[in-house]
Amino acid sequence: MYRSLPDPVKPSLKTHLWQYEFENAGYPLATSSVQKDGSIVVSIGKIKAVEITGTRNPNIKKKINQMLADLVQTTVTMDALEDHLNLINDLNGLRAVFALDRIDESDEYVLTVEVNDWKQSGSLAVDNIPLEAPGARSSIHQEWNSLLVGGDVLRIEGAYVTAQPRAWPCRSRRDKYCGSTW
Repeated sequence: MYRSLPDPVKPSLKTHLWQYEFENAGYPLATSSVQKDGSIVVSIGKIKAVEITGTRNPNIKKKINQMLADLVQTTVTMDALEDHLNLINDLNGLRAVFALDRIDESDEYVLTVEVNDWKQSGSLAVDNIPLEAPGARSSIHQEWNSLLVGGDVLRIEGAYVTAQPRAWPCRSRRDKYCGSTW
């Protein structure tokens, strides 16, 4: 991408314009600077490290680090960041947001992942079954997130019906994270 700017434009303004061009082209880490000889250098930037905050669960941290490993020390586009964020948010029991923190005046950034995770959730319900024979139904549902690996879920469900015939259906299931190749 080359664009000529008129000569009377100040070099500091030119650097901001070039940086703006690269950011809008999908390179959010782009930086620009004026050299001593008046030339302008534009750097695409790169992620030097990933920092995960907001969770103490080692399974979640390990899974997110695995998912973001290919972004470290490479050219990163906005599309790649959005894709990775969406895949992380597909993990059961968590929500995440990204922040890019520039390291001093370099072209390197720290990708901070703020995670909001919940270990479990559940419900208990009792309802009336309006059929010919009076009865009631009770059900329970419980989920535990990231027990064995980050993003997995263990679900237990059960129900009891007082109408004839009485029933005690029950099931459990463990789901692994799917939706990506990780």
